[in-house]
Amino acid sequence: MRGKCKSMEKSKRHLFYLALASYWVLIVFLPKFGHSWDNHCWGLWAEIIQNNGIASAYNSDSPINYLPLYLYVLKVYALIVPHSALFEMTYGLKALALLFDVGSMYLLCTLLPKSRKTWLFFLLGLFNIGFIYNAFIWNQVDGILSFLVFSSLIFADQKKATSALILFLLAINFKLQGIVLLPILLALLSSFIAAKKLLRILPILIALEILILWPFILAGNVWNVWEIAKGSMDYYPSISMNAFNFWHLVYSIDLMFKKDSLEFIWGFSHKQIGLSLFIVFSSLVLLPLLIKSIQNLVSKTKQSIDLKNMLISATLIVLLFFYFNTQMHERYIHMAIIFSTALAFLYGAWAQWILLSIAYALSLESICKFTNLNHAQLMLFKPQFIAILYTITLILLAITWLRSQQTKTAI
Repeated sequence: MRGKCKSMEKSKRHLFYLALASYWVLIVFLPKFGHSWDNHCWGLWAEIIQNNGIASAYNSDSPINYLPLYLYVLKVYALIVPHSALFEMTYGLKALALLFDVGSMYLLCTLLPKSRKTWLFFLLGLFNIGFIYNAFIWNQVDGILSFLVFSSLIFADQKKATSALILFLLAINFKLQGIVLLPILLALLSSFIAAKKLLRILPILIALEILILWPFILAGNVWNVWEIAKGSMDYYPSISMNAFNFWHLVYSIDLMFKKDSLEFIWGFSHKQIGLSLFIVFSSLVLLPLLIKSIQNLVSKTKQSIDLKNMLISATLIVLLFFYFNTQMHERYIHMAIIFSTALAFLYGAWAQWILLSIAYALSLESICKFTNLNHAQLMLFKPQFIAILYTITLILLAITWLRSQQTKTAI
C-alpha cells in the first residue's frame, strides 16, 4: 500500500513538473497581440482603475461591464505596468489566463487512471487549439471561468463541499454565465451533505462576497455591480454575437445586426423562442439529477451521482445554453471544452471532443484571423458550417447522455 501511494505521489510530481514546463513554453512563445477590441478594453479599464481606483469601475459614467473579480486582476496590472505602457502591454495579461488553463488540465489529468500515459493526455489537452486559442491568441479570460466551475464540480464530486462552493462563488463573481451549472453543483452536494451542514458554510460565503465587494461598498456604488450583472443579459440585444449556433442554421445573414426582440414565429420573439428551447432541453438533461436530489433530501440513504453523468450533463448544459439562446458571443461555449475533454480522456468519448474543439477553434479564428488564410472564401470558416459542427456535437452528446440513462435504468 505504501509503495502504491509513493508511486501516485511520484506520478503527480512528474505531472506538476510537466505543467510548469508547459506553462514556461507558452510564456516564452506568447504572441504580443490579441483581439484588438478586447485589448483596447483591458488597457482602457486598467487606465480608469489606475487613475481613479478600482471602485470607480462602477461609477455611472464608467464603460466597464465586467463583474468584480477580473477587475482585481486589472488592478494588479495597473500597479505593475506604467501608465504609458498600459495599452501596449495588455498581451501580458495572457500569462494569468494561461496559468488557469494549465491548472484545469493538471486537475483533469490527476483524475486519470494510473495505467494511462498522463503526460501524453496532458499535452494533448493543453495544446488542443480549441482549448488554448482563447487565452494564448485572443487574450480573453474564459479559461479562468472554466477552471473555477470545473474545479468546483470536481471538488463537489470528491465531497469537498466548502472548496466547491467557494470556487463556484468566485466563478459567478467572475462571469455570470457560470450560474447555468449551479443545478449540477447542488445535485452533487445533495448526494453527500445535509442541508443543515450547507447552512454552516453560508457565513464563509457571505464573508467572501463582502470581501470581494468591499471597495464598492465603501464607495457607495455597490448596487451598480448588480446593475452590471443584470444589464449583461441585454447588453448586446442581437440574435447572435458571432456564436454560429442554431440561429445560423435559420438565417444566412450577419445576425449581429438583427435584433433578437423581433418576432420569429407565432408572435414570439427570437429571444423568447431561444430561451424556451434552452429551458426545455436543459430541463430534460437535469431531470434525472433533480429526481435524485429530491430523493437524497427526503431519504437518509444518499445516492451518488457518478462522475461520467456529471461531465455529460455539464457539457450539454453549457452547449445548450450557447446553442439556443440569443445574444451569445463565440466564446460562451468555452466552459464546455474542459468538461468535453474530461469525457474524452476518462471515458473515451472522443468524437464529441474533436468536433467541439474544431468548431470552437474555427469560430475564434474566423473572428481573430490569426492565420493568413483567406477566411472569407473558405467553407471552414462559414458560420453555417461551424453551426453544423456544433449541431453534430450536440447530437453526439445527447446520444451519449441517453445511453448513460439507459445503462442506469438497466442496472
